[in-house]
Amino acid sequence: LGNYEPHEFFNDLYHRFLLSSTSLAPGMKSSSMKSMCLQAMTIVYGKYAEQIGPFNDTRSIVQMLDRCIDRTERDRLLLFIQKLILNIRNVRDLIDCGGIKLLIQLMCLAHLHINRACVPLQTNVIESSSNMNRDSEKEWYYGKQDKEKL
Repeated sequence: LGNYEPHEFFNDLYHRFLLSSTSLAPGMKSSSMKSMCLQAMTIVYGKYAEQIGPFNDTRSIVQMLDRCIDRTERDRLLLFIQKLILNIRNVRDLIDCGGIKLLIQLMCLAHLHINRACVPLQTNVIESSSNMNRDSEKEWYYGKQDKEKL
């Protein structure tokens, strides 16, 4: 962090994150600036959580996550919340503002994570062809009585 104190640097990043929708660098989208700030905040808070202390806007971060429509920003908010829970007061704030319910609702979107690795050629895929003869294969099943399938 150079000459910065972790708390001061973190607050500067958060301030830039909040202002990113109004004042943009030339040629830069608002969402990309917000995502970069969130990523930097996550790294800094992850390393210096004890020195920075509790984050006073946990409730606002949860509300942003609830209203977020950008996938990158959503993923970065989730990673930031993951680091925020290193502090017990942030955990209490997360619970008090309904963050647990929101996180449970988002669990069904876990497969849409933007950084998930793409496997170009999957070798574990079951294949079928027109020359395969299914009639010659035996069918296995459980049953109660004479060939009653369950």
